[in-house]
Amino acid sequence: MKKFLFAQLLSLFSLISFCQHSQITISDDFKIAEKEYKNETVTHSIYHNNCFYTATNSGIGDHYKWLFTKLYDCKYAVTISKFDKNMNKIGDFELANGEKQFGPLMPELILLNNKLCLAYFQSDNKTSFDLYLSLVDENNLTIKEPKKICTIQQENVGIFKIESIINAGLVYFIHSADNTKTLIACKTSPNTMLTFVLDNDLNIVKQTTVHTDNDGFYIAKAVLTNNNIECYILSSGGETKAVCVSADGKKSEMKLNSSGNLVPYNTNASLSKDGKSIYIYSTTSLGKEDKNCNGLLLSQLDCSTLQLSKPLQYEFMPEMVETVYGKGGGTEHKREYFMNNFMPYLMELDNGSMVILGSPEDVSVSTKTVASFDNNRMKTEEESTTTLDVGPVMAFYLNKNGKTFDYAIIPRKISLSKSASSGSGAIQIVESPDISRSYSNFSATNLGNEIAIVYDDDENNITRSEDEKISEAHTPKNLVLAEALINKDKKLEYRKQIGQNMSGRYTYFLGNIIPTSSSSIIFPIAKEGNSFHANKIFYTNWVFLNVK
Repeated sequence: MKKFLFAQLLSLFSLISFCQHSQITISDDFKIAEKEYKNETVTHSIYHNNCFYTATNSGIGDHYKWLFTKLYDCKYAVTISKFDKNMNKIGDFELANGEKQFGPLMPELILLNNKLCLAYFQSDNKTSFDLYLSLVDENNLTIKEPKKICTIQQENVGIFKIESIINAGLVYFIHSADNTKTLIACKTSPNTMLTFVLDNDLNIVKQTTVHTDNDGFYIAKAVLTNNNIECYILSSGGETKAVCVSADGKKSEMKLNSSGNLVPYNTNASLSKDGKSIYIYSTTSLGKEDKNCNGLLLSQLDCSTLQLSKPLQYEFMPEMVETVYGKGGGTEHKREYFMNNFMPYLMELDNGSMVILGSPEDVSVSTKTVASFDNNRMKTEEESTTTLDVGPVMAFYLNKNGKTFDYAIIPRKISLSKSASSGSGAIQIVESPDISRSYSNFSATNLGNEIAIVYDDDENNITRSEDEKISEAHTPKNLVLAEALINKDKKLEYRKQIGQNMSGRYTYFLGNIIPTSSSSIIFPIAKEGNSFHANKIFYTNWVFLNVK
């Protein structure tokens, strides 16, 4: 493996950057390659009391029947492990003496008010599986008095539907703002959700059954207030609903409707600073068949009445969309401009301003037939290419009366592609390769009435002025870690590199920020595999980032 330019750091060494707010620390090198659904040591980690903890599952071994594998054949052994800052193993503990009796979903470690807790799944039949929770002793890693939370009904589907079940958002964990309680929402059947509010000792203080007519929904977002009010964003077939449960179990369900030309697309929810309301906000499009962004919607749920306000509308004018396109966030067709959609995140500043942040991105797949000659005979094969386009980081300062807004844009354009080819025989089947979206994420920190944003960008782009032509990144090796500051006047004040350059295809995986009980933002350095190792991610260092 090629060494990084900072590989001479034999121990943790603090790199204080020349910019105003960020300080990073890089761990020693380690070598971990992870493949989907197996040994996901880094991506399942939690950083707690200066150590990393992780719960990993084994391969399914003898239960694997390839084409004939079904959901309940996916049984794993589960291991809890403890590492120091440089991923040197301190110890581990195997549940059930290492027997493969857990699944079909993967285990997950969570933090309950600075207590380690393991969520895991077991099944003794072919129609359902159970969710268990147990506190974990952080010294010897043993689990304490496992508690069965609920049973999830699920058909024993075959190999082609297993992945959709594993990634279906069946279980959702979220903590209250004061970290004294945890909300668990489980989709237990096609139209039913069970919700549980637990204290730090795993005692169930509230349990609710929620029925909805949204068949096949998934839990997109959940919020729990300090006084046990629950709010869920449920998505199904292009329809989005907000479902709320009061402290005494009263339920209300509200469909998020379109407003004029604005149809909800990506929806998020967050608790207000004062805890009296929940913001529900969406990016929008022109309709179900259109994925381009044309505005924002913002509603407030009153926590005392569970009434949802009429949404405030913020429609993007063509001039603004053209500006975003020029900063790397859209497409152009016959002199008409379109803006890629994004997941919105709301931030409240100290002066009461509400800001929605996001970064437009688009994933597209193209397939073409490639011809070649072998011994004077023409052969053809199919080639499928997946392309990830990532645009600028944007901040929208919303007028509290709706319609108008100010905005700041951090110019950026990343376009990464991966291709796969079929054989050249009579039957040509090729699967479009996955591409990591870890390059597209960013981290935003509220600094009073200013916003510091840490993100990946092309090294050459950072040194250019805001109005210069964007330097596009077409490979991860051109990406560096950067900080930008949007000042109290809602203007981009600066962009500066804060991370070191790396050789090869390694870069900062900001999309893999892990849970932590510290004040640092922690994420890995990694690269994606190629050819035979295309499904693997190779991790090499931890990044500890503090923004002050």
